[in-house]
Amino acid sequence: MLLKAKDYVTLGNVLGGFYCIVFVIEGNLTYASWAILAAYFCDVMDGVVARLTHQFNKFGEELDNVADLVAYSIAPSFLIYGFYTQQSVFTPLPWYIASFFAAMPTVAGCIRFARFNVKRIHYDGAWMGFPRPAAALLFVGYFNTTMVHAFEPMYWFGLAVVTYSSIMHFVLIPFTNHHGSHTPTYLKWSYFFIASSTVFSIVGGLITGVFITWEIVTFWLLAYLFFHHRLTFSPKQREDIRKFVAEWKADEATLL
Repeated sequence: MLLKAKDYVTLGNVLGGFYCIVFVIEGNLTYASWAILAAYFCDVMDGVVARLTHQFNKFGEELDNVADLVAYSIAPSFLIYGFYTQQSVFTPLPWYIASFFAAMPTVAGCIRFARFNVKRIHYDGAWMGFPRPAAALLFVGYFNTTMVHAFEPMYWFGLAVVTYSSIMHFVLIPFTNHHGSHTPTYLKWSYFFIASSTVFSIVGGLITGVFITWEIVTFWLLAYLFFHHRLTFSPKQREDIRKFVAEWKADEATLL
């Protein structure tokens, strides 16, 4: 059978992206945001299902890549467009300006998708370029914070966040991940602290009625985007990565 159990979960990722677009069209940006979170949940769970069922194949890998393109590049573009054209607090942007910025994640995501399909890039413990899931979650968090609806400078700063994160999709600098075989202890504790602070904010919100989850998610992801690659890797690691990237680019040039 072409579709394995894990692939049905991956299709949930696709559907999350699709329904994000539907909800934006219907004018419900809150539901659109939750649809992207649902897509992310399915993206996480398909790996869990694959490991539990020992189902790994090329088709599933490619399906996962396409699903990521829909959920983390195309759908967020619609969310950004909806936010800047359906704005009720500040002046909405004209469609042609909003669409210019909103197109950036889709264009950058497509370039990243095609580039790494031509030649895979893998460095232990790091993604090369800002990962699409992180960008999508950043957009969801940022455009749901209280700040962006209360302070106009934050409204405009969102355009800078969209632009910079899109550019960083194909700039080959390292962003650490949790898949490394030699993840330092301090990074493991950092991941734990980030996850626990997010969970506690949700629990605290349910108890007190004051939710700051979007703010916490946004804070950590902005730190990841702007500072993480400068603070996480030692000078020697950065030098090793520069050599790795130079060799990869040389090989890439022979394929283009």
